[in-house]
Parts: sequence; C-alpha cells; structure tokens
Amino acid sequence: GAKTATAGQAFDAAWKIQKQLEEAMPKRGREVLAEIEADPDRVGIVLFGRPYNAFAPEANKGIPHKFASRGYTLIPMDFLEVRHVSPANRMYWSLGQIILKAAEVVKGHPQLFGTYITNFSCGPDSFIVGFFRNILGKKPSLTLELDNHTADAGLETRIEAFLDIVARYRAMGNKSEEPVCAPIAQSSMADERFTISTSSGEQVGLDDPRVKLIFPSMNQWLIRGYAAICRKAGIRAEALPVMSEEDLKLGKGNTLCKECLPLQLTTGALLRYLKSRPEGEITVYFMPTTEGPCRFGQYQEFMKNLVRKKGIRDVTFLSLSSDENYAGLGAEFVLLGWYSSVVADCFEAMHNLMLVNAVDPQDATYRLVELFSEVLAAMEQGGKAGMMEALKRVAVDLAGIPMKIPAKEVPTILLVGEIYVRSEGLARRWLPEYLARHGIAAYTAPVHEWVHYTNYEFAHQLNDLQTTRMQRLFSKLQWMVMTRAEKDVKNILSRSEWFVPRIVDVEHLVKAGGQFISPNLIGEAILTVGGPLAEVGTHFCGAIAIGPFGCMPNRLAESVLNLNFDREHLLRFRKDRETDRVTARVDTMPFLAIESDGSPFPQIIEARLETFVLQAKRLHDIMMEPKPQQAHVR
Repeated sequence: GAKTATAGQAFDAAWKIQKQLEEAMPKRGREVLAEIEADPDRVGIVLFGRPYNAFAPEANKGIPHKFASRGYTLIPMDFLEVRHVSPANRMYWSLGQIILKAAEVVKGHPQLFGTYITNFSCGPDSFIVGFFRNILGKKPSLTLELDNHTADAGLETRIEAFLDIVARYRAMGNKSEEPVCAPIAQSSMADERFTISTSSGEQVGLDDPRVKLIFPSMNQWLIRGYAAICRKAGIRAEALPVMSEEDLKLGKGNTLCKECLPLQLTTGALLRYLKSRPEGEITVYFMPTTEGPCRFGQYQEFMKNLVRKKGIRDVTFLSLSSDENYAGLGAEFVLLGWYSSVVADCFEAMHNLMLVNAVDPQDATYRLVELFSEVLAAMEQGGKAGMMEALKRVAVDLAGIPMKIPAKEVPTILLVGEIYVRSEGLARRWLPEYLARHGIAAYTAPVHEWVHYTNYEFAHQLNDLQTTRMQRLFSKLQWMVMTRAEKDVKNILSRSEWFVPRIVDVEHLVKAGGQFISPNLIGEAILTVGGPLAEVGTHFCGAIAIGPFGCMPNRLAESVLNLNFDREHLLRFRKDRETDRVTARVDTMPFLAIESDGSPFPQIIEARLETFVLQAKRLHDIMMEPKPQQAHVR
C-alpha cells in the first residue's frame, strides 16, 4: 500500500546503510588484523560459512564463543579485505566467491587459520568445502558440519584437536611440504578451434592421432551416438561402458562423498579408464558444464583439481556448447548431434517398452541393440541421409518383433528428474527393469527435451545473455528446424508400432510447471514439475521423479508435486473432459520421489515402489475404460 516514491526513499535509505556496512566491516577487519600482527604469538580464527548459519547464534551452536573463550580472536570472513583477490574460475555462487577469496587471504597469512561451518546436505557447500581445502593445502583448517542433532561435546573435542594441530603447525615454523604435481594438460578455444596444450607444452588439435575423446556413460544409446558423430568428424572417440559398482567405488574414494552421484560416477569412470589407457595417449574427457544454479557446473573444475592433485599427465576436458562454436566442428556436427539425441531417446523408449511388452524381451532387446548399431554405422558413412534411410529399414525390421498388446495399451509411467540419474542404469538402480517386472513401462523424459528447454531460455531471455534481434530470430529458425527433424525421426520409428510418437512441447511443460515455479528460476525443477502436471492421467498413469541424494531442484519438485498433484490443481491447468473423467475417480495422481546415492534402494523405497505400482495400474485401468459417448445433435 505504500506509494512508489516512499518505497524508493526506503530503498535508498537501506542501500546507503548497506554500503556503509560494507565499508565498515573490512575497515574493522584491518584494525583487528593489525592487532594480531603486532603480537607474533597471537592467532586469528577466520569463520567461514553462510552468514545465516555460521554467524547466527541460533544456528552456529555457539562455535564462535568456544574459540573466544579459549583466547582466540574470531574474524568473520566478510571482514577480510578480498577485493584484490582474483575470483575463482567458474564459481557462479556469490557466497562461494566470497568464501574462496577469503580462503586465499588466510592461506597467505601466517597467523590466520580457517574454520568452515556448514550444514548437512548443503548442495553448494558439497563442492565449495573441497575447493576451500584445496586452496589451503597443507595448512590446518577445521570443517564443522552441523544439523539439529549435533552434540556439543563433539564440537568441543574437535575444536580442541584443531587448536592443538594449529599450535604444532606454528611450532614447526608454519612450514609443510606441498606436493609437487606434474604439469597437466590445458585446453582452450582460439579461432574457432579446440586446442590442447599437453603436459609437455605441445599444441595439438582434436584431430591429432594421439588424441582420444572419451564419453562417460549416460544412457548408452546417447553416448554411442555422440562418439559415432565425432568419429565421422575425424576424431578418435570412444563411449565408455555402462557404469559399474567399481566406478562408484572409485568415485567415492576420490571425492568427499557429499557431491552429487553423477560426479562420483563420472569421476570413477575416468579414473578406471586411465588405469589402462595406452602409453602416449592424450585423453580428452567429455564433461558438459553450465552456469548454475545447479551444482553440475562445478564438475569440470572438480575434475581439473583432481587431475592436478594426482599429477596425471595429458588429460583435459571438453564441453561442447554454442558459446565455443561446438569446438569448431561445423554445422553438420551440430545437426547430426541433434538427430542422434532424438534417435537415442526413441531407442531408450522402445527398449523400456520391449522389457514389458515383447513376447521374448531378451531376444527383442538384443535385436534392438543390433539395429541401433546399424543406424550408427549408416550415419558414420552417409551422415543425415544415411541415418534416415537406415531408420526406415529399422522400422520395418522392428515391426516384425512380436508384442503382447498394442503399445498404447501398455501401462506407462513418466520418469523425470535430474537428467543423468534418470538416464543411467546404475544411478537409477535399473528402475525401468524393476517396473517392467511388474508390468509397467517407463518412459524416460528425453534428453532432447533439455535442448528444447535451453532454446526456450534463449528465446525468452531467461538467462543473463545479452542477445540481438538477429540472434533471437536465428534461434527461432533453428528451433523450427529441430522440431521438424524431431517429427521426421519419430514418425518413421512409429511405423514399427514399437514407438508411440510424443513430440516435446516445452512451452506447455513450462506453463504447467510455472503454476508453482517461476520460469525465471532456470533449471530442471520446472520441467520435473511440469511434465507430470501436463501429462499424467492422459498419456501416463503415474510419475517418478528421481535424482541424486540432496539434489535441490529435485527436492523442490518433490515438495510441489507431493502437495499439488491432485484433481483441484490438474483441472485448474487442464480443462479437458478426459482429465475431469479420470480425476473424478482418482483424486491424487500416482507420484513417487526417489533420491539415489548409487546404493540399492532401502526397504522403505521398495515398499513405496510397490504401492506406486498398484496406484499406477489402477489409474491405467481407469484411463483404458471406454469413453462415454457424446450425444450428437442435428
């Protein structure tokens, strides 16, 4: 109810106080630091963490007082002068930047030591804590992970131990031997060309015969397609086998085990490959990245640090993106990448359907793998034209595989969630196979849905990129070409009767999810919410959202769908007779959220899965009932 002018005055007053505070804190920090430096025996403890946790007495368990009562000066990290410190590479969280800049200050000061207060399952901190420790190296630091059950006695013990270690470290003269790491490979884009600087300083391109591009497993259909496209472009490329328990074990052994499951698996897969790579090979590991808010954008930086710490020579990373002109591989590469993504998602859908509906599932899926190899071979030899001709032959061949009932009559659920975990066998603990044993097919939200979404972001300027009108027009035309290509591929494969053509309508999904999540919050959460709200009860008889343990977008989606996946909210968005008919019998739609850490599902998840299967089958039966005939009026 306030007037605009009054609100503006209030903002100006608040901003003035904020700026005064931001000037006063470093000033006071410099004064305290001068007092500490005046006494060489004095030690300062810099407190790191999120202010609402680390600096708030309601949340920090009295940790500052525990140091102060022992005679140590406490300095909150934002009292340090950090404006002169260079920002950390690709650290897109603002608090992460502050924490890592302050860590650099502590590293360089002999009388300062760091204590990091974090909280259980804090997503960003699962990476930032590791980066913080990397910066400090051998210099002692303390990390305290709090939750509501943290015991006071345990904190006292750890603080005492930390202070003893600090005293011994200072007694040694603040000296500790830092490991000497071998030079690591670097990569860069220059003149639209991806260039690798080897550990010996030699400059080579992706087409060098010693270079090998490695794709970690994430849906075997998808990465085999990408590897084939790269081989067509003259690059030695290999798709790694599906993730195994060994990959998970290696990954957990080389991470904090607090990061996302996909990081642990892809890290383990890289280390396993490097154990037996040929001598003299220059390895390029395919690892996409983003600019947040998801943790995924930190994977590549983590792996670079790991390679550096282990001193592994001639390993670098590649992220194919439009910002880097797709490593200069050309328009055909981009086009084939899109076709390959759509084809891979279609084969994933047919595979999951065959597990349930083929008369002989083992023989059918084996044949499907053979036919996919034929498509890839045709693409390597003949590009897009060769691929499309091969798809026509494959559709005819697939039509000869006997099925139990028509594909549209098979109970099918929608599998959404984090893109890697929903796609990779070990990460999702072979959930489609489990559902198939219970007579339900899983339709995994396609990877190419995400590509549509990134185009949607660009077209609606939801990211921070400054775009011209011409760029937006080109993006719109590109989107139209992609949609046409998607329809062509899906229409061909639908002739086999094993594929039900579903064209991605990302605007519809965003509109459905936008009832509860702002489209300006970019990322998978809005798609994870929008998919079930838009399609369960018409195309699918239930939805499962699966993601890594502690994944914030997945938890956000879970909280929304657990509360709002009912008749009231569906009818508010979907004003059609079929939704009205179905929800009149089933008020709440079948939905299950699962967090995966790579281990077998616990008993409680198994029990919930059994309940979900019963609910989904019941909804499917209702959906299959004959529709009431509408009266015809002359």
